[in-house]
Amino acid sequence: MSWAAKARQVEAELLTRIPENKLRPRLEPTKRAVDLMGDPQKSYRVIHITGTNGKTSTTRIIERILREMGLRTGRFTSPHLVRLNERMALDGQPVSDERLFEVWTDITPVLEIVDAELEAAGDTKLTFFEALAAFGLLFAPTLLSTSWCSESVWAANGIPQTLPTEMSPFSLRSRSTTPSGLATRSPKSPRPSRESSSRGLSWSRLRKNPRR
Repeated sequence: MSWAAKARQVEAELLTRIPENKLRPRLEPTKRAVDLMGDPQKSYRVIHITGTNGKTSTTRIIERILREMGLRTGRFTSPHLVRLNERMALDGQPVSDERLFEVWTDITPVLEIVDAELEAAGDTKLTFFEALAAFGLLFAPTLLSTSWCSESVWAANGIPQTLPTEMSPFSLRSRSTTPSGLATRSPKSPRPSRESSSRGLSWSRLRKNPRR
């Protein structure tokens, strides 16, 4: 069997799980999986991007900046367009079919242990996204001096408690900041104008002088 066929097999096995659009409001199964893996996410620096829109674009921009600074990088985003490999990238390139299959082979026994524990407790097995999260975190330790940029739709549900982050969540449209440091905007607060923002960015000057 070719490596490409084996990579497709990995995706097919993931797709047998609860789909990623059926998110579960829980963290313990993912924490349990990464704990059994030795907490690989604690072995490298992480920039964790959360929010509703623009996470992947922001992740790609930050990762490119880090690579231009001479750092080796990992990137974990979702969804993918053609191949599952697109979700995990090392140094800006999707992981190879061979590496994808090898890491999946390594992590499968861990997923089986967690699945068995969950079912014994009367709960459902790891979902597609829970398994994928643990899967993706295992790629970065293959690099030295790595900064791992990650984004995911469930990050705002508490994943920062698992990932060691270099930046706190923030919003360019914020008008106030919560005690936890998460910038928010009151529903009654007016949006910053396009001419200027509370952070001093002049959109009109930026449009007129794009190279500044």
